[in-house]
Amino acid sequence: MVTEAVKPMAGDVAGNDNGAVTDSRSLVDSLVASGALDPLFERIDGGRIELTGDGGLPGELTRVALERGLQAETTSHLGYAPGDGGSKASGGHANLRNGSCPKTLSTPVGEAAVQVPHGRDGSFAPRLVPRRSGRLGGLDEMIISLYAGGMTVRGIQHHLEKTIGADLSPETISNITDAVSDAVLEWQERPLDEFCPVLYLDAVRVKVRDNSRVPPKAAHIAIGVDMDGFKHVPGVWVQDDGGASFWAHVCAEMANRGMADALVKQDDISALFCPVGGGDCMKAVAAYLGKSAPEKEPQVATVRCGGTCDKRPRTNEYNGARSCAVASSLYVGETGCAFGCLGFGDCVVSCAFDAIRMNPATGLPEVDPDKCTACGACVKACPKMIIELRKKWPKNRAVYVSCVSKDKGAVVMKACKAGCIGCGKCQKVCAFGAITIENNLAYIDPQKCKLCRKCVNECPTGAIVLAGMDPLPKVPKAPAAPKASPAAKEASAGVPTAPDAGATPAVSAAETPKAE
Repeated sequence: MVTEAVKPMAGDVAGNDNGAVTDSRSLVDSLVASGALDPLFERIDGGRIELTGDGGLPGELTRVALERGLQAETTSHLGYAPGDGGSKASGGHANLRNGSCPKTLSTPVGEAAVQVPHGRDGSFAPRLVPRRSGRLGGLDEMIISLYAGGMTVRGIQHHLEKTIGADLSPETISNITDAVSDAVLEWQERPLDEFCPVLYLDAVRVKVRDNSRVPPKAAHIAIGVDMDGFKHVPGVWVQDDGGASFWAHVCAEMANRGMADALVKQDDISALFCPVGGGDCMKAVAAYLGKSAPEKEPQVATVRCGGTCDKRPRTNEYNGARSCAVASSLYVGETGCAFGCLGFGDCVVSCAFDAIRMNPATGLPEVDPDKCTACGACVKACPKMIIELRKKWPKNRAVYVSCVSKDKGAVVMKACKAGCIGCGKCQKVCAFGAITIENNLAYIDPQKCKLCRKCVNECPTGAIVLAGMDPLPKVPKAPAAPKASPAAKEASAGVPTAPDAGATPAVSAAETPKAE
């Protein structure tokens, strides 16, 4: 019954070739609107298909999906598909299919009896349904969540049996919770090798299981900020007392686990620099430790994409998770440029200093140079690598190429009106060797650039951005010289010309007769 009801659904989905990325809810809504699910709903309303319990529709769908995935894993492992006798005979495969065996899995939607295929030599180990595992992913997380919420092992057993039909013994549930406890203990005692110039100490009240009681206790948390501006949690300590002696013990524990070694025990700290505190902060730390402070020029995050909404038109529409990382893993973007900004603001979310915002008019991120600490979080968050840490000039001046496209000029012009076409005009006028052309893309070295601004006027597409300064006045082109007559060309070449018939011959002053 289930298979017959699913067939029309699959056909309808396969016929949808619009290429749009659709989530599960949108897909179901479209199937309901099209009427493809009406035969299935009629069977459910008539009581011929159950939704819950053993043999329910979600469990059967899970079983079908698992068996299909297992067959795909087997084909990938063996090198030939089922029924492909020609490939099997000619391929010289050492391992062959050897039937299957049933296996009952506990899943979040109930139990599923799955046929697991076997290989003849026993080397096939499916990843979808691991060996010696009777539970599908997601069930362990559900058990841990229920246990952390205060439910007993027996209560979890009865809850899973009543809701999803999973028959797990109390011993199995205890093993799952104990494994998590061991992992938590290992994490709590792990070595620390990060240097955190900033360390926050705080506490939050949470409910913690204590034998048969679940009273609220204070969870003391240490949060460290590393040199790149990212947050880390060195540890969490659950204890009622949070006085000075307790925090001294916490700090001593973190130091013994290696946090102090990153700074105190190093002879040379020139490679360490705190972008948040800046040079003055590092000088103070170095003076306290009796070491030399690292010198580093100020930097600022720079968005190297000028493809605004009006200069980079959309060619498609993305309907999925509003995340640059997710969208980048699925396709190139909503425009014809495969290198430009996706516009979902992962860089904004990663910034802990409120230095980046999305401009709704342009669809691009904008950096506030006065707030930016050059921590590099936005650089790591951008999957397109359009954000770069560049030299921070006085008064926030800057000259840079606002494009990272490596396509040829014709392709760039078709996709974006503000892209670099690699023409090389900017490189020719640069007297300091600061501009290079590589892979059809110009790049301005901030260490060699002198802000002369000549390249800005030469760029035909406006891909070179000028910030904090006025552009150089454009020198008008000199008017074209009039074309010389043929007689003038011959005269300039030193060739004597024949006198005209009506012309008066020229007489030199020496030859002019004197008056008597």
